[in-house]
Amino acid sequence: MKEQKQAALTGTVNFYDAHLFISTPNGDWPARIEEGEGYVPLLAQWLYRSSREAGLRVKLTAFHDPDQGRRPRILSFPERTEYRVEVERLDAWVEEFFGAPADSPCFSPTQVRGNWVFVCVHGTRDERCGACGPPLVEAFRTAFRKTRDSEQTFVYPCSHVGGHIFAGNVLIYPGGDWYGHVTPEVVPELVDRHLGRGEILWEYWRGRAGLTPKEQHALRGSIRTGR
Repeated sequence: MKEQKQAALTGTVNFYDAHLFISTPNGDWPARIEEGEGYVPLLAQWLYRSSREAGLRVKLTAFHDPDQGRRPRILSFPERTEYRVEVERLDAWVEEFFGAPADSPCFSPTQVRGNWVFVCVHGTRDERCGACGPPLVEAFRTAFRKTRDSEQTFVYPCSHVGGHIFAGNVLIYPGGDWYGHVTPEVVPELVDRHLGRGEILWEYWRGRAGLTPKEQHALRGSIRTGR
């Protein structure tokens, strides 16, 4: 039964050409971040239109950063870049992101450094994430405070990522590995093995961003068999 549960996790990460994370000064998102008011729904609409026209699949996730200042942070993976864009110019940024000629140096990206851990805490979308997520955020932050690499690892609560039945959901970038059924007791092992030694915890591994579900299964099979 345990092996079936583990195997069912693998391949549950949808393929996207790009995964964007946008910061918000608070974490009280509506059930669907593409709805409601504010700059996140507008960005979601512009991204949907432009990605459809470009024939690309782009995922948008919000994350809570109370220190973002006046300009939201936009993180782009697998590009590994960060943008700081004025809310009033997000539409222009989307056009440039999809290939329009650059018209402003403020859109110039910086390199994303370190490890980024995102934990779904989106309780208005699913109560399981709302219950499982916050303790995981605290567990990660506590674990990193005890390591020398704490200044190179960033932990943020985020909105719905898909698969709330797998709560708690943890996403680790820039590698793009997604984990499910994570509990606070598992956090030290993730910090030590995945972030410390580059090992995948297969029993909690949902898959990897940028790969199709079929490729995720193939990766797990090839590494576990040594091929």
